Amino acid sequence: MKLAKRFFIPLPPVLLAIALGVGQPALAANPPADDKASVEHISQESEDLMKALKAYTVKQRNEALKKSQAALDTLDRRIEALEAQVDQRWDKMDQAARDKARASLKALREQRREVATWFGSMRDGSVEAWEEVKDGFTGAYQALQDAWKNTEKDVAAGDKKKP
Repeated sequence: MKLAKRFFIPLPPVLLAIALGVGQPALAANPPADDKASVEHISQESEDLMKALKAYTVKQRNEALKKSQAALDTLDRRIEALEAQVDQRWDKMDQAARDKARASLKALREQRREVATWFGSMRDGSVEAWEEVKDGFTGAYQALQDAWKNTEKDVAAGDKKKP
């Protein structure tokens, strides 16, 4: 499963920032300048996806999968950029900030695996299970969004800890 492969990479502590694999180097090297705008943009994209998914019937499964995959790809790139920020700021972070960033990124990866599982169920599930797996994916995706926001806040706060 393509989505899950990104999350079985060994994680040496110092290389935590690249835990989700190599992605868009340009985006990772140049994270969004306005973190608040980035969070708001992610929230809007998430809300749009949730509304669209609720409206899709089983006959529109392919369109739902396509839209979901695009949203996940975008979020994966943003997660990679966030991890690159941690990597760049690692030496400036105190130990408490490092521990918090490490824990937040771990929770983020775990939630991303959960979304990958639901995405697979949505893709491969039976017609009868469509509503259940669609709801499961939606809930897992929303939890992933929340984990991403929390991680972004933790990384930003950790950067302010040590001069």
